[in-house]
Amino acid sequence: MTERPDWRSILELSQQNPELSRIVGLFSSADDLASGGLLGFAWGARHGDHVEYRAAGMTRVEGRNISVGYPLMWALILWAKQEGAAWFDMGGVTLPETPNDPLAGISDFKRMFSQVTEEVGEEWYLEPHPAKTRLASLLGKGGRQAASLLGKIQSRKGAA
Repeated sequence: MTERPDWRSILELSQQNPELSRIVGLFSSADDLASGGLLGFAWGARHGDHVEYRAAGMTRVEGRNISVGYPLMWALILWAKQEGAAWFDMGGVTLPETPNDPLAGISDFKRMFSQVTEEVGEEWYLEPHPAKTRLASLLGKGGRQAASLLGKIQSRKGAA
């Protein structure tokens, strides 16, 4: 399970250390800055020689076929370059041939910035043996029941 970012702390970090963390936003117009016309945002974090694309969120502009993500990504890439980063980590992509991939659009978007993808890890699934899983579950349940019973016995002795 992924933890939700602590945006208050991230905003504070970005204000106090603009060379380490940057949040960029795109608004529908300059007049919308105060009225909540935010179309999207992106957050980048610098780690020594590179900047990592950490998080983003955006909406679709009704009636227009434009990606709000492009200018946000470009703003972070420019910031990374200004801060002396040697490279920009956009995060993972899914394989192009993955059928019914819900992340295909995001992965295609990331691929538009580079022809190079690096394999840095794999996703593994642990599938324990069913009998061992049941045994571990039973032992855990038995241990909890024994601890509960022992606690009740000790509290009765203390009350007597």
